[in-house]
Amino acid sequence: SAASDVYKRQKKRRNIMNKLKKISILFAAVLSLTMLASCGSDSKDTNKSDKSDSSTAEDKAVFGFKFTVNGDEYAVPAPFKDFADKGWEYDGESDEKVPAHKYLIGAYIEKDDMDPSVYIMNDSDDEINVTEGDISCIGFDQFDMKNNEIKYGDNITMGKTTLEEVKSAFGEPDYENTLEDLGITTIRYEKDIYIEVEFKFDESGILNGFTLTNQPTDF
Repeated sequence: SAASDVYKRQKKRRNIMNKLKKISILFAAVLSLTMLASCGSDSKDTNKSDKSDSSTAEDKAVFGFKFTVNGDEYAVPAPFKDFADKGWEYDGESDEKVPAHKYLIGAYIEKDDMDPSVYIMNDSDDEINVTEGDISCIGFDQFDMKNNEIKYGDNITMGKTTLEEVKSAFGEPDYENTLEDLGITTIRYEKDIYIEVEFKFDESGILNGFTLTNQPTDF
């Protein structure tokens, strides 16, 4: 299965800012898991796994997997070349390889002051250079939006759109979790395994990150 074939490599950061970013994200993730495991956790976790199989208009809209960064249009999955043509570079060793029928996680691409995380997929029968693969997952966070306009679809904008506006546009999510102590809310729309859209909101309910995952489970 794809899950057992995951090819994991931890990437080196190019500068101190990126190192600090990774450390802060890791710390937040560990803290979140610790709080969720605690008996006294104040988190509110709602899982709507019994959602009807019938697709609504909102379902179709949320799974468009198209986004814009400073006016440039993108989608996932897409060849790495589509990103490179718009100025993005791989944030790692230039000779990095991805084995046949595997994907690389823990990778990053960069442009200006943005450094989103990505999965890079190789659906071919041969080992390839990382820049020859397809980007099948991309995740932006609060660091990326600082000086940039990042939008999902036509109207969902990081740093502006609220939790209620996302729900109004796409309907109730399949998963929702709020860490009361940190003021962080995560919602997720799930179409299939490895096909999902996740949004994160700050303590004010403003969108400050999203992750798009759109890759086959068998390749």
